[in-house]
Amino acid sequence: MTWHLAAQRRAWAVILAALFVTGCGSSGSKRAQIELLAPDDMAELTIEDDQDPDLPGVQFEVRAQTRNIRPKTVMLLVIPGENNTAYFTEVDDEGMVIFEKATLPPGAHTFHINNVNSSVSSDEYSYTLKTLVIQSPKDGASVAFGDDTDQDKEGLQIDVTVKAYAIDLNEDITLSVDGEEVGDPVSPNEEGVAVFRGVTLGSGTRTLKATSGKE
Repeated sequence: MTWHLAAQRRAWAVILAALFVTGCGSSGSKRAQIELLAPDDMAELTIEDDQDPDLPGVQFEVRAQTRNIRPKTVMLLVIPGENNTAYFTEVDDEGMVIFEKATLPPGAHTFHINNVNSSVSSDEYSYTLKTLVIQSPKDGASVAFGDDTDQDKEGLQIDVTVKAYAIDLNEDITLSVDGEEVGDPVSPNEEGVAVFRGVTLGSGTRTLKATSGKE
């Protein structure tokens, strides 16, 4: 009897352990799945795909359909790279995973969606965001006369640095301030960087925009 009781206890321990494992995000014993809905795999995106122009960078709603994953399970959108970007959301009652206004890093990137402990993960997907980024000054930055590169001229002169991502480097880049083109177009170097020297800014809030023929 002692042997049978011990065996019964071990059997219950195995059942409880199995229930604990299947309860961590997946629904029952069926295989959990994550299917990307948007953007398409290997999508080519531009500034025209930005869903919130008022925010820095390009925002895009990344959506996926899950199967056999419980509602309220926390999911991550992971974009490996220099800063290892990640966004969080939960599975809704229909199994949808929606990352609203995820700021996508520019250039070519891979990404995937997984749960918190990475026990369930999607396939590896990719996208290319073709865009120009004004690296200096930073968006929302304050500049003062201490930043003036030519104090002999009226107004405030600064250098503006633009980086091209996945854009034809044979295309010149132009810069505008408050909608008015300033200076001459600049050809980016082999690293995609173009520098506009001595751009004159008046006082107050100013909007800078860089464009190219194939942005």
